[in-house]
Amino acid sequence: METQFLNANANLSLRAKHNTEINGSPPENPMDDPDLPLNIELVEKILNYKFKNKSLLQEAFTDATNSDENRDSYERLEFFGDTVLNLVITRYLYFLYPDCSPGLLTNLRAVNVDTEKLARVAVKHNLYRCLRHKKPLLEDQIMEFAKAIEEYPLHSRGLLKVPKSLADIVESTIGALFLDSNSIKTVWEVVKPLLEPIIPLEKLVNHPMTELYEMCQKKNLKLRFDDSTWEVDKNILVFIEDHLVGRGHYLVKKDSARNCAAKNAIDNFSNFFYLPAKHNTKIIGSRPENHMDDPDRPLDIEFVEKILNYEFKNESLLQEAFTDATNSDENREKLARVAVKHNLYRCLCHKKPLLEDQIMEFAKAIEEYPLHSRGLLKVPKSLADIVESTIGALFLDSDSIETVWEVVKPLLEPIIPLEKLVNHPMTELYEMCQKKNLKLRFDDSTWEVDKNIRVFIEDHLVGRGHHLVKKDSARNCAAKNAIDNFSNFF
Repeated sequence: METQFLNANANLSLRAKHNTEINGSPPENPMDDPDLPLNIELVEKILNYKFKNKSLLQEAFTDATNSDENRDSYERLEFFGDTVLNLVITRYLYFLYPDCSPGLLTNLRAVNVDTEKLARVAVKHNLYRCLRHKKPLLEDQIMEFAKAIEEYPLHSRGLLKVPKSLADIVESTIGALFLDSNSIKTVWEVVKPLLEPIIPLEKLVNHPMTELYEMCQKKNLKLRFDDSTWEVDKNILVFIEDHLVGRGHYLVKKDSARNCAAKNAIDNFSNFFYLPAKHNTKIIGSRPENHMDDPDRPLDIEFVEKILNYEFKNESLLQEAFTDATNSDENREKLARVAVKHNLYRCLCHKKPLLEDQIMEFAKAIEEYPLHSRGLLKVPKSLADIVESTIGALFLDSDSIETVWEVVKPLLEPIIPLEKLVNHPMTELYEMCQKKNLKLRFDDSTWEVDKNIRVFIEDHLVGRGHHLVKKDSARNCAAKNAIDNFSNFF
C-alpha cells in the first residue's frame, strides 16, 4: 500500500508546549484537558507520516482512564506495537552485527526497546503532550523523569523511575503505524529516527543487579540485600560477605532503590575485594557441520521446502536455521510439537548424543495432551529453536510478513483458541490458595534423593510431583496433582 510522508521535521522542546504553533495556531494539549480532541496534525508532524485511518491515532493516545464506550484505550495497540517494534529492531541489529551471538543481540535489543528507552522517545519528541488521560500525578512524574534523564544521556539501566504510560503510547503508535501502512519497511522508516540514538554494542553495559551478581559469583562471594528499613527510611543496603558495600535510596519505588544500591556496591567493590582488569573479548560464532543420523550429511533442503511449501531463494538461510550451536520452557512446547508433527526435527544438524532419545520421549508424551501440557512435560529446547530459526530464515528470504504467515499458519494448527486457554498449574494453584487465604508451600528438600517435590497447603500434604531430570517439571506435576486433590481437603 502506498504511504504518504509529510515534508516536515518536528523536534520540539519539552518545555515549549504552549509556544509551538502549527499553521499559525497553538496546538491543543490533552495533557491539560483530557476532553480536548487529539491534535492529529501535531502527531503526524512529529512522526513525519500522514495517517489514512485517523481513528487509529485517536486510539493510540487514549489512556484507559479516559476511555469509554465511544473511545477505546490504547492497550490493544500497545500489545500489537510491542511485537512489531521487537521485529523491526531485531531485523536491524541482526544485519548490523552479523558476528554477534544471540545472547548479546537479545540484551542489545532489550535495552533499545525497554520502558525507559521508549519513555525517552515520548519525552524527546513531545509525544507525551498528546496523551489523553485522567491521572492527576502523571504530568509531574513526566517532568521529574525528563529532568532526571539529563544525568544519563543514553540509559540509566534501571536507576530511574519511569512513567510507564510514556512507553505505552510509543508502542501503541507503532501498532497504529503498522495497521495503517501494512508495511514493516514504512514502520522502520518512521520509527528509526525517533529511536536515535540507538544504543550500539560497544556501549552495552549490564544492568547493575546483573553485574553485581556476576561479580560476586565469579569470586564465590555471598551477596545479600537488606530492605528491612525500607518502610522507615526508603533505604536498601547491600552486604557482601557481611561487609556493608552499598546503599540505595528512592522515595517511591523499591526496585529503583535496589538498583541504586547495586550500582553503589559496584562502585565500591574494589575497595573491599580485588577486582582484576577486564579484557576485551570478541565473540565470533562458528557453525559445525552435523546431522541427526550422519553428522557429515548435508541438509536435505528439498525435504524442508516440501514441508514448508515454500522455495527459498537463499538456501544458505536454511542451512543456518537447522544447524545447532552444540559446538560453538513452557512456551517452547507448542513449537516443539510443530517440529515433531511436521518432521522438521529430522533435519536438525547437531552433535548431542542424547537428543534423539529425548525427542522420541517427548513425541510419545504429547499423545497424552492433545493441545498442550501446560508445563508438565520436559521439552527438548532444540525442537522449538529450529522452528523459530526457520521462521527467521523465512522472513529474511521473503521480506514479507504476509508470506511468513501463509507458510507458518498451517504448521501451527491447531492454534489454541481463547475458549481453550487454561492457566499454568502453578498459577492456578496459587490463585486457588489466594482466594481462600490458604498458606501454600512447596517442599523440594528430598529432590536430590528421590526426585520428588511435595505440596503442602495449611500443613496438609496435598500433592506430589516426580521427574527424573527437571525440577521445574516435577514442581509443575506436583501443582497439577494438588489441584486434582484440592477439593478433598478444602
